[in-house]
Amino acid sequence: MRRVVNRFEGPLVVLSSSALVFGLIVMISTDSHMSAWVGMEVNMLGFMCLLGVKSVLNMRVLVNYFVFQSFGSTMYLFGSTVVLHCENLNITLLGYFLVHLGLLCKAGLFPFWVWVPSVVNSSGWLVSYLLLGVQKVGPLLLLGVWCTCTEFLSFVVFVMSIMGGLGGAVQNSYRDVLVYSSFVHSAWMLVCLMSSQQLFLFYIGVYIVQLGLVVYYLWRSNSSFMKSGKWSLMVASSLMSLSGLPPLAGFVVKMIVVFCVGGKLVLVFALAGSIAAMFYYLKAVISSILKDYNLSVLDDEDFVWIFIPLTLGLYVWVYYLGRLFL
Repeated sequence: MRRVVNRFEGPLVVLSSSALVFGLIVMISTDSHMSAWVGMEVNMLGFMCLLGVKSVLNMRVLVNYFVFQSFGSTMYLFGSTVVLHCENLNITLLGYFLVHLGLLCKAGLFPFWVWVPSVVNSSGWLVSYLLLGVQKVGPLLLLGVWCTCTEFLSFVVFVMSIMGGLGGAVQNSYRDVLVYSSFVHSAWMLVCLMSSQQLFLFYIGVYIVQLGLVVYYLWRSNSSFMKSGKWSLMVASSLMSLSGLPPLAGFVVKMIVVFCVGGKLVLVFALAGSIAAMFYYLKAVISSILKDYNLSVLDDEDFVWIFIPLTLGLYVWVYYLGRLFL
């Protein structure tokens, strides 16, 4: 049986990846509720195939993921049906609320976030990267398009900021740190959605690149907690960028969001969550520097890869300074 699975692993990965990308494209390119639902279902099926092929999931975790995704799809579909066929204003608003809840469930955000840590801890690095980054694009973009209650989104930002900022402080593994970090970044994404879709796409695009660097370095260092020489320093530098520590890319992106959003109260929640999250980021980074810092194992090529996050930050900074003042 194992030999048969290995034989078809390559085609299954290609097929599931194609379904995942196709579903995402449908979600971000349509203005129809039903077409977006079809895109979400195709995307979910592709992702579940990747979960089965590339992960060590037990049946309980896989069923947990499927149940929450199906629940989110059901709420979205029922809410969309109410919105499209009901003329009563109060019932229509209830339908939009169900649509919002369904999309939040699909993205793994409050109040349906409990399945995310278990899936990430049972998955490979590629699946974890997709779940914490790429899989948020479609549902959150649809949430921004059909959002009718900014007060509700502000409450979600408040809860996600507290949960991500304080929940990660007691975590001791990289996977859990990245999960709770993604909650804080998701709060920033919602703040961006309240301003404009372009700002949201810019923020999540930079976040996906930064998360990809962290995941790649962790994969190369065997995911042990700061035990390898040069890779531990690379992980530390990419984590500092992801945390928003100046003058790296994460800090620059957050400053741009602050300038674009202005003095909204919801921005205070996101900033507080980032400040709290910086504690467990710095705990991991300082642990690496004090225990395993060894420049003798690094060469010039290693330093180039270490400062990729810094380079990205400087390029983004220069580009937006030009856009603002030229």
